[in-house]
Amino acid sequence: MTDRLLYARAEAAVRGHILHVVTRDSRPTRNPRVLRDHLRAHPEETARCAALGRARAERGLPPEAVGEKGPK
Repeated sequence: MTDRLLYARAEAAVRGHILHVVTRDSRPTRNPRVLRDHLRAHPEETARCAALGRARAERGLPPEAVGEKGPK
């Protein structure tokens, strides 16, 4: 998210708190909110996503970061 302010707090090199500050105008188009609303309106998609996550975990694959973050 390039159009927001990001504040992070870390102690002993461990990130503990993250705060994203965005404008009220951009709230309806924020990806997490759009996805949440879609999944609430389409329970079959929610079930499909859950099944994919379980299948990935059963194969022993680690969680995968998604989004606009670059490498750490």
